[in-house]
Amino acid sequence: MRRTIEKPTFSAAEDARRFRVALSDIGERSFLPRLAAWLADHAPQVSIDTVSASREELLTGLASGEIDLAVGFLPGLGKQVHEKRLFQEKFVYVARRGHPGIDGRLQASQLRALPHVVGSPHGTQHAAAVEKVLTGPRVRAVVAMRVGSFLSIGPSVASAVPRCPRGRLAAGCVLAAVR
Repeated sequence: MRRTIEKPTFSAAEDARRFRVALSDIGERSFLPRLAAWLADHAPQVSIDTVSASREELLTGLASGEIDLAVGFLPGLGKQVHEKRLFQEKFVYVARRGHPGIDGRLQASQLRALPHVVGSPHGTQHAAAVEKVLTGPRVRAVVAMRVGSFLSIGPSVASAVPRCPRGRLAAGCVLAAVR
């Protein structure tokens, strides 16, 4: 009886649980290498499964325990979900290296004239935030393509992406950050 009502303890070194973590594609690329290294050193028997979940799947999965943790830009999940800001993320603009429509610093007129690609990984809110700015009254740009993965942006014309993974995204592609 006492064991049932006592607060459970977690010992990273001894636990052998499998955790399900909701992440976007770029979240996997950004966080998993460091998490895997930490787990190897501190919790060698713990394993991770990543999932891509819509907002509704995420809420249901978190409530039922099917999803243990969600990491990303996930506004408006409600009071039933405990949130903690790990860092503040800004967006940067990336474009193909040597893009003929961008010379040096990106001017508002160039931003308006370029066709844009918006990354919209399943379950994230990035696309809505980026599209709101791009199509709003200050920019009035055209969204020419929507893709389901930030990693698909590599061969694109120009796009806004989360700043944190910019280096990783650009490292595997012919992209450059634009100021």
